Amino acid sequence: MWASDSEKIKRYVQGRFPKMETDPNQRKMAARTVRLIYLYYVEGSTAAQVAEALGMTKPAVDMMIHRLNKTIANPRPVGRPKKSVSIHETSGEQATTAILPTDGSRLTG
Repeated sequence: MWASDSEKIKRYVQGRFPKMETDPNQRKMAARTVRLIYLYYVEGSTAAQVAEALGMTKPAVDMMIHRLNKTIANPRPVGRPKKSVSIHETSGEQATTAILPTDGSRLTG
């Protein structure tokens, strides 16, 4: 299970709260998220028990659990996506598409 893998939790928290080292609000939210993961997934506490322990409402805990499950199932890349330019070329009867990232490298699709 992902919740018992500290590296996966660390990657999730770092991706979700990239400024936690310098932003006190993100640091607080990151700590609360880690505590929620431990209580709910590792200890097996109910959402109501987690809410009481963290001083949150049960609907807020339910939403955090929902977002965690959604994110863990379909992780997004960390950072902003590269901007790209799509170029369509036609030679004779065959059309090709090239996607050129802004760094100048060429990817074809």
